[in-house]
Amino acid sequence: MRRKKSRIYNALKPAHLTAIGLVAAHWNSLEMMTIGTIADVACLPLASAVIMVSSSNFSAWLEILRKLTKESKQYAWKEQGLVRLCEKLQKLQTQRNNVVHAHWLEERSPGGMINSWIIPPQQVAKGVGVPKRGLKVFIPINLTAAQMRDIARLIQEGERELLSWL
Repeated sequence: MRRKKSRIYNALKPAHLTAIGLVAAHWNSLEMMTIGTIADVACLPLASAVIMVSSSNFSAWLEILRKLTKESKQYAWKEQGLVRLCEKLQKLQTQRNNVVHAHWLEERSPGGMINSWIIPPQQVAKGVGVPKRGLKVFIPINLTAAQMRDIARLIQEGERELLSWL
């Protein structure tokens, strides 16, 4: 028996799915770079840093890194640059969450039938996000595959900036 096609293919095209994967992969790399930076600033083995921060969220990691930097003799002079970088990474986290955690909506024709040709890769995929904090219940998310790839590129740039900050 032939397997039924997932509804996600009515909401997203392969280009969108590839872009979502790029965002997730670059974010994972940034997370490991952040933990590695915490380890370097704290003069800890990487495994020890992973054990200490793995149950916390990314925002907490940035706060830990900022506190360690402020108290460090070696890195305290770089604190202002880190503050700006952390603000940038926080914004990227929001963008990443919008891409990776969105509930992507199927486009429907006015009569209610699903039309899988409505969203070509160069057009906007529509979804909703559910913020964990704040007063908004749902946030609309409208992104093309190209916009998703741009977010992945910005995350990659953020990782490079963190590496050069060291």
